[in-house]
Amino acid sequence: MDTLGNKGNQTVTKDHVFYDYDPSAVEFYQYPQCTMMMKHPNFGVDVGGTAVEVVGFSFLYKAEYGIVPHCKFGDKIVRAYFDSTVRLVCYSPPTTQTGVPLSFEVSLNGVDWTTTGQTFEYYTEPVITHVSPDAAPANGGTEVYFHGENFPNMQGGSEFNCRFTPTNSKASAKKMNAKWISDKLIMCVSPGGWSEGDKMKIQITFNGIDYDKNGLTFVLYKIDKAFPRSGPSDGTGGDIIISGQGFRPEVNPLCKLNGVVYEPTSITWKQIRCPMPASDKGDDWFGNVELAVAANGETWKYFDGGFQYYKNPIVEDIYPKSGPAQGIGIINFYGSGFRSDFPLAQLGCKVGNSEGMAVLISDTQLRCVIEDIETVAEGEKLTASAALNSYSWSAVNDDEGDTGETFFVPYSI
Repeated sequence: MDTLGNKGNQTVTKDHVFYDYDPSAVEFYQYPQCTMMMKHPNFGVDVGGTAVEVVGFSFLYKAEYGIVPHCKFGDKIVRAYFDSTVRLVCYSPPTTQTGVPLSFEVSLNGVDWTTTGQTFEYYTEPVITHVSPDAAPANGGTEVYFHGENFPNMQGGSEFNCRFTPTNSKASAKKMNAKWISDKLIMCVSPGGWSEGDKMKIQITFNGIDYDKNGLTFVLYKIDKAFPRSGPSDGTGGDIIISGQGFRPEVNPLCKLNGVVYEPTSITWKQIRCPMPASDKGDDWFGNVELAVAANGETWKYFDGGFQYYKNPIVEDIYPKSGPAQGIGIINFYGSGFRSDFPLAQLGCKVGNSEGMAVLISDTQLRCVIEDIETVAEGEKLTASAALNSYSWSAVNDDEGDTGETFFVPYSI
């Protein structure tokens, strides 16, 4: 015992105690407690597998010191994937506890947990059977209904949405907010802004992460135009062609003319051909009726201006009856019933397979301009006809008498 000094009447002394330590390779690593600021999502399916992103700071991974991040869902602990010092990812374990908020915390050693008070809630995995309708216009705005069961009520949740992913084009997927109606029915409005029709992969998520894997498809179709928009009232004008993309025969597209619904004559991915029936007011009737098409069999697309009926004109003669095959040639058509006094008029003329533009001179004369006409062998000639819609061509007059004929002979030099 050593005397260190005197203070007043007391003597201060210090005892020296020595210990013998054995050498060891074991280390103890101290680190600052991590901080969790937020996580996403806050809900997950009961089968597990939801990727939960944890954002905070002071996250660490040093396996050699036993520093391995973990997450705790209620009383179940899973290992976290270390992404950076500010981000972890945990995959939720399966559970039987649904509809109850469970505590959620993180730890860097599986022992010392944060105390944020955050929670994670499980819901029963939904079953989706089908959507209706399964096709809609590409301009959007159609209410699409998901049918199934076990739909959790996520009304107003920002993570509750539908996703439309194109399968044929490189356009990006679009998300739309979902509306909970019941545990068996959910509604989403189809998105717009597509440049073309496409077959979509349609999915729904209740937490912004887990989209269903039912493989349901949805077609966004695009209607570009209808042609012709006018035709003879006697019903001899041919089909009305609806052009666009995303048309399918299995959804039973429909046509409507003058309030009467008709089935299409043919359907392809880019075309619906609608019949042009005779007017119920007679073969000489001149008037306008509504025209519409339902590419999905349900949603009607009405065309502005409808469809114009007219009496089919008659071509009795043409002049000249021969001319050069190349260059701008003018051919006069004579007959009756020529007119252009309606907005949907599109006067045209045709020689053989070559079409041109016609100009109204009077109700008995059209002036036709065709730049190039196919050539024919010696002794052969081409039929010539006219139409008020550049589609429903007039009958050919083969009378060589006083009424003339409608054949043309082109020549080339």
